Amino acid sequence: MRLIVLCLLFLIPTTFAADKGIFYILDEKFIDNINELPDSAGNPDKQIQKSGNIEGWIDIVGFNKMMRENGLDYVPGNPVDHAIIQYDAKGTQPGIFDSIEKTISFTKLGNNLTAVLNVKLKWHTEYCDDKGCFINGRFTETAAFQDTEPSPKTYPSLPEDLRVNLTQYNNSLYENIGISIINISGLNKYTIQYEDNIAAYRIKKAHVEQTAKGIYFANVTPAEFVDLKGKNISRYGKMVLLNGNLSKISTDDIKITGLNLYETKTANSSQFNIKRLEFKPEKELENPVSMWFISVMAVMLGGIYFYARRMTEQWLGNM
Repeated sequence: MRLIVLCLLFLIPTTFAADKGIFYILDEKFIDNINELPDSAGNPDKQIQKSGNIEGWIDIVGFNKMMRENGLDYVPGNPVDHAIIQYDAKGTQPGIFDSIEKTISFTKLGNNLTAVLNVKLKWHTEYCDDKGCFINGRFTETAAFQDTEPSPKTYPSLPEDLRVNLTQYNNSLYENIGISIINISGLNKYTIQYEDNIAAYRIKKAHVEQTAKGIYFANVTPAEFVDLKGKNISRYGKMVLLNGNLSKISTDDIKITGLNLYETKTANSSQFNIKRLEFKPEKELENPVSMWFISVMAVMLGGIYFYARRMTEQWLGNM
């Protein structure tokens, strides 16, 4: 009884996780587009700086739309445009406060980004006697406070449209189309669709995490996985196989898209590289389709052999 209970305890979570998909782990979040990152103002490090009659602080809390890959941080453009800045300043003047202006500027040196809080404080003093009060002095004071943090790099754009090889495999028993993407560098995932047949080929996964200051970012790591939907689509190695013949279908109906967190590219069907191969077992055993076919037939024949042998042994044992 204890053994049965223990088995159930292990099986139930496993089944539940499988229903959620391969990337479901303790309700963790994975994304395909950087815009899916949750918003967060972060938790600034408020280190008060003083200059004359001005106190202020500034902190580069982090960067929005940031991803991390191979230990390096990236944003989709100029890091300045993605910097998340928090700051404040006040005057400690001995007189009467008039106004305070706060502006932000940036400087980038090497791998570091510096955010500068420029402050202009205006105040005045008054003198009062039995005839009343009047202003006897006006003052303007400026200060600059700064914070320097490591700057993320700009993620390189996908250099070109997707290039695709279509190979028509013909034989007397089975016809299909081998589809492979040539330039997968920079992609996290690509999708091949024909009618209701879909292959989603994931190369990397992007896990949502937080920095020490609470800013969400995507941690990108390798994770090869293929999700197939439809009866007429399968996979052989890194190639997707679609049942059918190019003489009967239009290549315009084969939709191929590739993406990373920042960009999506679509393959132009007019630029597909198409070739045709005839299945000749005596010469083309390296052909993916023939290898697949031979493997399936070997398994079937092996199963029939062992089943027949078992039935024969049972029949002889009953004699």
